[in-house]
Amino acid sequence: MSKKIDVLANLAIVILVVLIVATMFGKRSHKAQAGNDENLALAQGTYVQPPAGYSWERHGRTLVMALRYGCVHCERNMQLYRELHDKYKKGGVETELLSIFPDDAVVAQHDIDSNGLRGLPFLANVDFNQLHLPGTPTLLLVDNHGAILHSWIGELSQEKQAEVMQLIQ
Repeated sequence: MSKKIDVLANLAIVILVVLIVATMFGKRSHKAQAGNDENLALAQGTYVQPPAGYSWERHGRTLVMALRYGCVHCERNMQLYRELHDKYKKGGVETELLSIFPDDAVVAQHDIDSNGLRGLPFLANVDFNQLHLPGTPTLLLVDNHGAILHSWIGELSQEKQAEVMQLIQ
């Protein structure tokens, strides 16, 4: 009888471990699928609604820079944003620049000013979920109809930064 109990206990443990592993794998697979869905939402040729208070039609192309106060990855790419803004101010870029923040206007303005981007157009209190933005930083190059021409998600390498600079000319 004792042997049967040991066998049943071991079998129950094996079944429990299999169920736990299957559950963990299922959750991981679901998260990966959600990430892929998010990337598809920002794929080239996908149309996006403009953030409230902005119109794609008024501009030939717009580089949307989704930023957030306190974002470490945004800070690491801040030199790129300064270079983009400097080129824009000097008239060396035909693409409009628009930074968007989920933060309040006071916080967004402080972040822009403290990083040497004074005068950079921005919108605050933007719902990133509505725009299918997975997080910050995200850059979207959008045409005057709202079609995504190119997107960059996350902290950018030097090569990707050069690509952004080239594509906004």
